[in-house]
Amino acid sequence: MSQDAQTTTKAQEPDDVVEVKSQSSTSGKKEMETQDYFGIGSIVLGVINLCSWFLPLCGCPLSIVGIILGVLGMKSKKYKTMAIIGLVLSIIGILLTIGNGLLGVYWAENPPDFMNSY
Repeated sequence: MSQDAQTTTKAQEPDDVVEVKSQSSTSGKKEMETQDYFGIGSIVLGVINLCSWFLPLCGCPLSIVGIILGVLGMKSKKYKTMAIIGLVLSIIGILLTIGNGLLGVYWAENPPDFMNSY
């Protein structure tokens, strides 16, 4: 009986190893899919940033999240180009947002002549 028990145990060991390998490859695929979504999210936020930069309270957080998603999306092989485009658009959006905020602060201290005419 002891030989049958040992044979059964040896037969089960390779199956356990195969299951562990299949679980790790499945989690790797899920991780890659998540990185794909980072690239897509980055380009979506980059396009939204080009519309919302004139409101610094909206443009700045969206730009920061777009930059983070763009950097994380660069790991994806499939959507790396989309992540780069989203990263560039988000950087342009944050630069426009900062410029708009600085212009607003300057105009608050030194109003231009066309604002005083009313």
